Amino acid sequence: MRLRARDDLNEATASFWSDAELNRRLNRSYREIRTRIAQLDEEFFEREITVVYPGSSRQVPLTTLGFPSEPLKFVLVEDITGNANAPSVLDHVGKGEETAYRITGGGVADFTSIHGSGYYLSAGPGGAREMGVRPQPSSSLTLRITYVGMTTELVADLDSPDIPEDFHEAIVLGAVYSARLKEEAPVRDVRERYETVLRNALTALDGRHSDRHARVGVVEPEMYDYDV
Repeated sequence: MRLRARDDLNEATASFWSDAELNRRLNRSYREIRTRIAQLDEEFFEREITVVYPGSSRQVPLTTLGFPSEPLKFVLVEDITGNANAPSVLDHVGKGEETAYRITGGGVADFTSIHGSGYYLSAGPGGAREMGVRPQPSSSLTLRITYVGMTTELVADLDSPDIPEDFHEAIVLGAVYSARLKEEAPVRDVRERYETVLRNALTALDGRHSDRHARVGVVEPEMYDYDV
């Protein structure tokens, strides 16, 4: 994509714009377009991963569980240890609620059976995100997690965005637009091309996903009681 941007900038090799700078501008454009897509279809960037949560673990780094990068958010966590076709959904427990199960002696008072299972996310050493499961399992669990991932930045010439090809030209034009601003060159025509390409791509995407069913979500978390 960087080569395509250089074609539009009439600079085949790095001179005024370094490769590193063009990468930054391409990734800024990429993130902006991903945000526009998510506003249209909030489920578009959802991904699914199956992980093994080790037994007797208070919490585990997400990278240890096998996530390719730290996720932006979790959508659904299911325990499929016994039967993948009959999963048990884990409730999301806030860090403050998890702390309530810590007792003075440093041990952990797990949920009783009436509370069911839950998971929480927390910052581990160095700020890396970690996941904990309550009650703390004595043996490993197989979890199926639906999540929204962070943007994987474009670095190499052949790196490909995780969005439909319709949007690739818009990524390039967005980067060219910001690069032209630095050059103080006329940019209105570039911005107009960018908006036209992006609008057409969003329209096409909306058409492809128009038959998707809306998700029914829980909007009253106070219905869940995590008190001991």
